[in-house]
Parts: sequence; structure tokens; C-alpha cells
Amino acid sequence: MRTIRVGYIAQTQAQSSDGLAIARQRSVLQICHSAIAVLVGAVTLLLFGIEGVTGAVVIVIADILVVSAAILTMYKRIVQVEAKLDAAKSAIRELEITEGRRQVFSAKTSVEHVTSSAGR
Repeated sequence: MRTIRVGYIAQTQAQSSDGLAIARQRSVLQICHSAIAVLVGAVTLLLFGIEGVTGAVVIVIADILVVSAAILTMYKRIVQVEAKLDAAKSAIRELEITEGRRQVFSAKTSVEHVTSSAGR
């Protein structure tokens, strides 16, 4: 039964790591899409000559701000996910310790019961 629990924990940790990797990929894609959208806006301004080089510089600065905000948001999400993952690992360890103690107590109780019955 112990090997099943350890295998389950390893599987859970692998799934959590996969979930973290997927969250990172999604955040990176969001950053890329935002950056591309802002750069397309800058190129459009240049092509139509609406604002000239000054407008393009403003768009590039906006692009930098969008990417910076997205990176900060992604970092905060990753920190939160890692904290939740650590809490889950800790809870699983505590449950394993409790289960081990219960099994030891149960074994001791059954041995004491057998020895007390044999003494009668």
C-alpha cells in the first residue's frame, strides 16, 4: 500500500509540474500576442504616416510597458502556483506520516490483543 501512495504522489507532482509548465506557456503566448499587436500598431502608424516616428516611439514604449506588466503578472502567478504546490506537498507528507503512525498503532494493538488472548 505504501508503494501505491508514493507512486500516486510522484504522479501528482508530475501533473503539478506539467500544469506549471502549461501556465508558463500560456503566459508567454499572451506576452507574445500583446507585443505583436502593439508592434503591428506601430508599423501601421508608420505606413499611413499618421504620427510619424514620434507615434512609433510612443507605441514602442507602450509595447515595453505591456510586456513588462505581463511578465510581472506571470511571475506573480508562478509564485502563487509554487506556494500552493509546496502546501500540497506538505499536506501529503503529513498525511503519509499520520497513516504510517496509524498502521504502526494498529499493528501494535493487534499484537497486544493476540498476546493477551493467548495468555488466557
